[in-house]
Amino acid sequence: MRALQLQEFGGPGSVRLVEKAVPKPRRHEVLVRVCTSPVNQSDILFCEGRYSAPSRLPITPGFEGCGVVVQAGSWRGRWLVGHRVACGNQAGDGLWAEYAVVPLWNCLPLPRRVDDEQGACAIVNPVTAWALFEPLRRGTHRAMVQTAAASQLGRMILRLSQRYRRPVVHVVHRPGLVDLLRKLGAEHVLDSSTPDFAARLRAAIAALKPTYAIDAVGGPLAGQLLEALPRDSTLVLYGALSGQSFEVSPGHTLFMHKRLEGFHLASWLQARNPASRLLEMFRVRRRLGRELRTEIAVRTSLADAPAVLATQLGNHSKGKILICPAAAPARRDAG
Repeated sequence: MRALQLQEFGGPGSVRLVEKAVPKPRRHEVLVRVCTSPVNQSDILFCEGRYSAPSRLPITPGFEGCGVVVQAGSWRGRWLVGHRVACGNQAGDGLWAEYAVVPLWNCLPLPRRVDDEQGACAIVNPVTAWALFEPLRRGTHRAMVQTAAASQLGRMILRLSQRYRRPVVHVVHRPGLVDLLRKLGAEHVLDSSTPDFAARLRAAIAALKPTYAIDAVGGPLAGQLLEALPRDSTLVLYGALSGQSFEVSPGHTLFMHKRLEGFHLASWLQARNPASRLLEMFRVRRRLGRELRTEIAVRTSLADAPAVLATQLGNHSKGKILICPAAAPARRDAG
C-alpha cells in the first residue's frame, strides 16, 4: 500500500510518500481501507513533535478519518466488516494511508446521510466541541468566551450556542474574521488585534457575565482572558496555537477562585464508562453535517499531499485540508 510517512519532526510538509506492507489487525482491532482523512491542528503539532510524548519514527500521521472496514482481528469486530465508519487512532500509524489498523472501539458506524468528507472529520473537532460546550448545555454555566472562534471547531461552538440559545463572546485575531462570524449569526465578536481589545473584552464580560471560557491559542491572549474573567470562573485550554506560555497571578486562584484546566480529547473519552462514551458518540453522530459540520477548503491525493502540506497550511478559517487516499469500495451504511 501507499502511505505518507514522517521520518523527522519537521512539520506536515516533511512527510514523504512511501510503499509499505498492509498492516494486520490484532485482537480488538480492524483494518480500514481509508477513503478520506483530514489535517487537524493536532496532526500539525504531532508532525512538529509537539503533541504529547514524541512517537517513535518513522510513523504515518493522521489521527482520524473515514473508511470501510475490510478485515477484523477477532470475532468481536466481524459485524463491522463492509461497513463505512469514522475512526481514529492515537497509538502507532495513523490514517494518512490507503489502509490503517484502528482499535475496534474507535470506530463509529456512519449513517447514509453523512458523506465521506464529514465522516472523516467526525471525531476530533466534533467530539471536542461537544465536550467543551457541555457545561453550557447542562446549565453549569450560563455564558462563555471562546478564542479561535473562526476555526472549524469555533464555528461548531457558535452553531451549538445558537441551537441551545447560550450567549458566547467570540474572539478572533483579525478584522476580516469579525465580519465572517457576524454573517454566520454571531452577536458578540471581538478582534484581539485591536488596541482597545482588553477594554472591549472586559465590557463584554461585564455585560454577559460568563464564568467559563475555552482557549485554543495560549500565550498572552490566555493571560488576558483569565485576567478579565470574573470570580469563580473556569478557563479551559485545549490548544496552543501561539506556541507561547503565559503567567498566572496567584491571586486569581487563591482569592478569586479562578480555575485553569486542560482538555485532552483522548483523556475525556477514557474517563467515561463504555456506555456513556458510546452515548456521547451517537449524540455527536446525529449532529454531523449540521451543528457539528466541517468546511473543506482543499482536497488532495496521497501523491500530491506532501506538496500541499508544505505550501497550503496556515489559514484554518477557510476550512480543512482533506487527504483522499482512495475511493471507497462497496460498503454498507449504518441506519
